[in-house]
Amino acid sequence: MTETTNETMTETIETNEKTLTAYAAANLVNALLKEDGVLTSAGEQRTVQPQMLYNYVSKGTLPSVERVKPNGKTQKVIRLEDLAVWYAEYRDKLLNQGGGVSTQELVDEVRELIAE
Repeated sequence: MTETTNETMTETIETNEKTLTAYAAANLVNALLKEDGVLTSAGEQRTVQPQMLYNYVSKGTLPSVERVKPNGKTQKVIRLEDLAVWYAEYRDKLLNQGGGVSTQELVDEVRELIAE
């Protein structure tokens, strides 16, 4: 099922596809930021709050899909591949370098972290 609302594409997906809630995605992003050594201007470890990702999902900045839960309700979740693309752009913006690891390498890295 696909519906379009305010230029945001929402799809209903099967529950077996690798997806994360915004909360889980924030935890993963924070682990990646730490691993990549991304710091604030004050030299502290950079982190993102789950609410930031929830806002990005609601605004369509971070693509999301709807997952049908066993109880029949839907939940907005982020595909792993979409998170990897977003993270690469976010990290590059923070590091102000515009390049770095390819999207596929980052997707593989994210999958390894999730599997641990």
